[in-house]
Amino acid sequence: ITLNLVAPFSAGTLNVNVYYKDFHETITLKVVEAEKCYDLGDILLKANSRIELVDGIKFYEQDILYDDYVYSGSCQIELDIDYLNNGFGVVFINATSNILTKENSAILFRLNHKSLEVIYKENSLQKILGTYSSAFAKTCTEHLKIIIRKTDNIYDVAIGGQVICTLNSEYDINDYFIGYYSNKDNVINNI
Repeated sequence: ITLNLVAPFSAGTLNVNVYYKDFHETITLKVVEAEKCYDLGDILLKANSRIELVDGIKFYEQDILYDDYVYSGSCQIELDIDYLNNGFGVVFINATSNILTKENSAILFRLNHKSLEVIYKENSLQKILGTYSSAFAKTCTEHLKIIIRKTDNIYDVAIGGQVICTLNSEYDINDYFIGYYSNKDNVINNI
């Protein structure tokens, strides 16, 4: 049983009632004070993230933000960003990976100036899966809309209302974390 507490709990004890069919047991858990996190609805971001929370999520240095919720199967991510500095991306990180080390596998959808680059990374090796032109992916664009739809290993990407690519990936990432990569000064207005 995994128990994730998404609230500011202080150190102490927590009683949990467990019910399963005819079984009932009260378990006492020791609670230690957790790291501080930013709670942005469905996303929990570490307090040491290099962001400011002013009218959205503003990156004041290059960083990657992720939540530690494991997603499975299909999903659709819709973003509204102020794309002010070259370099922003969405990454699907294999849930069996160690996120903060080089021991991981991931697919990154990275905006550059007027292009989208799709990169597969496994451990310290990288492979570019494709580079696609996008007139809408230019810097100094406010409220740029990005949609990434994942259906099994098929990824559809739209930028500024224009479908940029449909990628049928040979790499299986079925259970995954979602991360948001950015250079400084870009702002996520809405996820």
